Amino acid sequence: MREIGPALTKELVMTCRPFGAEEARAAGFINRVVAAADLDDTVERLVAQLITKSALTLSVTKRHTNAVTDGMVAPARSWSDADGLVTALHDPESRDAATAYLQRVRRR
Repeated sequence: MREIGPALTKELVMTCRPFGAEEARAAGFINRVVAAADLDDTVERLVAQLITKSALTLSVTKRHTNAVTDGMVAPARSWSDADGLVTALHDPESRDAATAYLQRVRRR
């Protein structure tokens, strides 16, 4: 319900009406709509982008985003963010990614 709001949630649950891909995208259920013929290429491009990123960074980002979505982030849980940052500082892959990012920013 928090992703699509109470009104659309009620409508979809009460009517059980089917809806198409464009409506699903507009409601926020999915990020994008691609033709069936383009699906494999689209997935391959997304995977190619993700595998260049630090696994720890992706994991922490996913965990933090999920926590925000779940309404679990509060001042009392700020230790979790700090813990994630400290963990990243000690991870060689994360340090390399941060260094590469800073080098790209400085070149601009």
